[in-house]
Amino acid sequence: MKNHLLLLTIFSLLLAIKQGTAEVVSLTAGTFEHQTQAATGATTGNWFVMFFAPWCGHCKRLKPTWSETAEALAEQEDASYTTLATVDCTVEKSVCERFAIRSYPTLLFFHQGKMAKYEKKRSKESLLEFVNGGFSELMGSEQATDVPKEVSWFEKFMNTMRQDFYDMVKYRKTFLAFLVVASISFGIFLGWCLENIQGARYQTPTPIALRKVSVPADAASVEKKDASAAADHKKNE
Repeated sequence: MKNHLLLLTIFSLLLAIKQGTAEVVSLTAGTFEHQTQAATGATTGNWFVMFFAPWCGHCKRLKPTWSETAEALAEQEDASYTTLATVDCTVEKSVCERFAIRSYPTLLFFHQGKMAKYEKKRSKESLLEFVNGGFSELMGSEQATDVPKEVSWFEKFMNTMRQDFYDMVKYRKTFLAFLVVASISFGIFLGWCLENIQGARYQTPTPIALRKVSVPADAASVEKKDASAAADHKKNE
């Protein structure tokens, strides 16, 4: 009895792996590498990931088709070993930074440690054709590149700081205007201070004017008479 239960469990697991996941998997920064094994491509099969933003109109139109494709993969008899997933780039910024996502939606296919961008039709039929073997041509071309390593905690911190600054500038334009005005004002003030300091350092001291001392008229006449008397006395001798 136990052997039958064990065999049934193994068969169920193999069936689930073969048919894939009917639901689209929502990946986060904490689960992306653990679930996909994208960098190693070791054990979890292929992953077809849609990177999106909730406000994106194209993303909204593609989402139902993405879910229908996942359901069709789960129901088909032939195995594709591909799981469809999504990443919300407005929340999982570090993941999207890791894969240099610049537009939405971006569809990336991960296969055995390689990745490539899907840029063909987005109908359910086209997507199914791609995951059921059509990806071989793309993954064998020069467009396929090595999966970048997971971002370190320091890089995540710097990316967060950078994104916060961009958001501040984007949504608070007055901050940028204030920053420009403050920088100009500080530059003018600093220039004025330096100019005054240099002027004070090299300024020539103003000479002190000599004041003319006037001699009283009586004293001058007395000195003159004394000098005349001295001269007469010398002649008489």
